[in-house]
Amino acid sequence: GAPFNDGESYFTRDQLTWERFSTNISELAGREDVAIRFLFKSDATGNYAGAAIDDVQIDKFTGELATKINTFSAEFTQDDEITVNWATAPEYFAKTFTIERSTNGRDWENVATIGASGGTTLEPQTYSEDFLAQREIYFVRITSFNENTSLDYEYEFTTQTLVVRRDDDGPVEVFNVFPTLVSGPLSVTFNALVDQPVEMYVADAVGRIVQRQTVDGDGTTPFVEVNLDPNLPVGVYYLVIQVGDQDPETRRLLKPQP
Repeated sequence: GAPFNDGESYFTRDQLTWERFSTNISELAGREDVAIRFLFKSDATGNYAGAAIDDVQIDKFTGELATKINTFSAEFTQDDEITVNWATAPEYFAKTFTIERSTNGRDWENVATIGASGGTTLEPQTYSEDFLAQREIYFVRITSFNENTSLDYEYEFTTQTLVVRRDDDGPVEVFNVFPTLVSGPLSVTFNALVDQPVEMYVADAVGRIVQRQTVDGDGTTPFVEVNLDPNLPVGVYYLVIQVGDQDPETRRLLKPQP
């Protein structure tokens, strides 16, 4: 049978507050002789003729049915304030967007959680939020939470990390290396998104190069991972990092006893 019972109301009761209604009309897909009307009428009391909405158009959405953050930016807009802007399309059961910040690129704190304005919509939605920023550099990202418990649907994702610094015209430099007491992978964090090749090598205490690694920065992340050879002997090592044609920087590492 059809999704709607002919001549019967979809819902009938007093409704004084906003509520979203939905029904599945997938059975009508592909038919050319379908017209949809929304009819709003009161009961038999009073002189209220009601209202009708005709010529409803349904467009087919061919993309992935999931919330997408299409643009995301953050910058200092005051001496002690960073403004974060982002835009979505579509939103699918979107609930909240949480702005997270970090001062070292590893440890994150939530600074604001904003309710989604679209919920489920194909229309672009725009957002803007400010937060207090008193340091010289911050790492910023957004986590989107989407949920519909009746459909057992839950989806959460986090954007790429942006680097926001007061001196936005300065060179790309190593911000930190963690850990420095290391026997496996370590992370190099830069003070900007890396869009140049990064040449790295590891030298032992007498200057012999024991490992080389090159990463092509694509401008989407300030992080580079170094996979230190687990077979290196215990001792002191030096990680030399060069971004593009800039002067190399050196960090001291220590491989401890197992």
